[in-house]
Amino acid sequence: MSINYLNKIARLCLAAFTAAICSVPAIANAEHVTLSHTQHSKKAKVQKQKVIQAKPQQLIGPYRGWGFLVEKLRQDGISESTLRTVYQDKRMPRFTDIPFSLQPRETHSMYVRFLTQGPLSIAKSFLDRHKKLFGEAERTFGVSRNVIAAIFLVETQAGTFTGKELVINRLSRLASIAEPNNLLFNYDRLRKLDTSVTFERVKERASYLEETFYPEVKALLEISRRQRIDLLELRGSGAGAFGIPQFLPSSYLRFGVDANRDGLISLFHESDAIWSTANYLSSMGWNDASSTEDKQKVIWKYNHSQAYVDTVLSIADRLSGY
Repeated sequence: MSINYLNKIARLCLAAFTAAICSVPAIANAEHVTLSHTQHSKKAKVQKQKVIQAKPQQLIGPYRGWGFLVEKLRQDGISESTLRTVYQDKRMPRFTDIPFSLQPRETHSMYVRFLTQGPLSIAKSFLDRHKKLFGEAERTFGVSRNVIAAIFLVETQAGTFTGKELVINRLSRLASIAEPNNLLFNYDRLRKLDTSVTFERVKERASYLEETFYPEVKALLEISRRQRIDLLELRGSGAGAFGIPQFLPSSYLRFGVDANRDGLISLFHESDAIWSTANYLSSMGWNDASSTEDKQKVIWKYNHSQAYVDTVLSIADRLSGY
């Protein structure tokens, strides 16, 4: 969500689609434009007309509604055979409206349970079972086993639940969020909740999400090419993150490590997950001797949520000396 800055630009969207809130770590601050009721009505009418005129651009037919995204991928050089393999397969859900919010937020209350005895015992047990792997990763990357275990606990309960969502579908939805008719759908929906919402704010938020997640779709297609995996079998979070550490595809490509040297980088395997996460944190500047402020900056890159950052470091502190 790595998670990487993106991943949780990530997790964060599981609640997004179920509660019409796309919870993304880095929040785009949309410009708030104040208009009189008359001005706003006229502007809204023009804006809606512009979106409606764009309807023919959505190719419903052969790609099960994914025409908007397919055309972008095609223009970026993705082969026709790859596009057909993914977006014409009946295992790939049809494109449907994607609700999102303008200013999602994460609160500390979302993470309180991870600081209780039950979850902490899960992390301690994981550390026990993989003591050797953690020791090797610490010596190689200089990253404390406790912070890695803390991340795993928050992300997937240390591998207990890695997600059941079809990753290619979730990422494709986020990458298609600025599809013209989806903009109109969200503008109408958000205006009913708050009449001050402008089309510019809706479009700005959608553009941010699209620009964030569209590269993740391409990265996932590249993973499939390299590792020869069936994308329509890969499962993960509602935000398109996968594996024990819940990396997004771009983080997998940048930081994934084949720790057990079996020729495959699998974030569902403890050794690769531990080493890949250690590699990520080390590359982002983690140092066990750093100040709390500097450590916070590193975890922030993993997930742009202060509540998440504080929780991970609190768990790591409680695991220290164990």
